[in-house]
Amino acid sequence: MFFPTKSELFNFDHSDFRDAEKITFEFYNNEETPVNVAVGLVTSITQILMFERTAIEYQPLQTGWNTVTYEVDVSALAISADVTKIEGIYLAFENARSRNEEDAPDLYLDDVILHRYAENQEIKNLVNLGETEYLDFENDWQKYVIGKRSTDAAPDIDIVTASDCAVGKDGAETLQATSGEKVLRFVTKQSEG
Repeated sequence: MFFPTKSELFNFDHSDFRDAEKITFEFYNNEETPVNVAVGLVTSITQILMFERTAIEYQPLQTGWNTVTYEVDVSALAISADVTKIEGIYLAFENARSRNEEDAPDLYLDDVILHRYAENQEIKNLVNLGETEYLDFENDWQKYVIGKRSTDAAPDIDIVTASDCAVGKDGAETLQATSGEKVLRFVTKQSEG
């Protein structure tokens, strides 16, 4: 789900993120166990049910009130998006793995606040490629150039340290990167339809 950053009907436009510092969310988790939530930005809407978003990371909500913070790095955001036209603020929850409503976690959301600096932030050039380099996943900025469709079956994608990954039969081996130390990991999911 996402909250739009602009509306002609309600006469507001907060889509220019050049001065954005962070977004905070106040969640209440009514469950006895942690529930994961992910937050990010919708950078463009390509069709009614299709949009591009920033990379997201799940954060655990403990029982009771939780403040979740999304830090905005305009230089990193500018690699893959027009920071003056951010379409929305994105929320994702892990699947409850049940079709019964009573099995779904009981969560509440209160204040969603966009914190801004007094002035626009300088957008720095973070991209420094080698002569023949396209991507080797060793630089943090590279996670921002990987796009994916936002559907239920879209894979989770993140850059990880290869030696932290167990591979092979029964996970008995350690993955070795072909160059550097990091690799791009895809975790595929089954469609829920």
